[in-house]
Amino acid sequence: MMRSLSIFLFLMCTLLVPQLLDAQEQPSIGKTADTYFRRSEYAKAAGLYEKLLRTRQGRRHAPEIKQRLATAYRLYNQYDKAAYWYAQGLQDSAGNAENRLYYGDMLKSLGRYDEAKQQYHQYPDQQRVAARLAGCDSAAVWMAAPLPFHLKNEGGVNTGRNDWGTAWYGNEVVFVSDSLRG
Repeated sequence: MMRSLSIFLFLMCTLLVPQLLDAQEQPSIGKTADTYFRRSEYAKAAGLYEKLLRTRQGRRHAPEIKQRLATAYRLYNQYDKAAYWYAQGLQDSAGNAENRLYYGDMLKSLGRYDEAKQQYHQYPDQQRVAARLAGCDSAAVWMAAPLPFHLKNEGGVNTGRNDWGTAWYGNEVVFVSDSLRG
């Protein structure tokens, strides 16, 4: 009986100790998210930052994490999520002026021109935001009196991904896209 118990304990130690040591070597969620952020892998970083905010450590560093979330979503072209996180960051504290500017930009991109103008008016350098304010006013005028044109999305050419830079190259048309096509 004693021999069986010794064998069992030996096996448990040899099986569990390496797993415990491996678990200790794993980088934290925050460090992994920061690595993704530095490598411009904003979608991966944002997912981890949101996960991190639900932890005790994340709540302790919430202002910095919300800032990173807002920036990651902005650079990942997820304007609605970026606007949400900029708003959260500005509610927690006054934030920096650049956050207010980017929040206004996200609101403007979402067609929320009056809210964008409110953010721009709170920005300290009014000369820098003058064109943005004028853009909000112009967009509101255009939205109120649309032209009688109908735009059709050409499904064979356009994708839901980022397609840009169309140019002639000899007798062919080339463009840059992040979609995977044959």
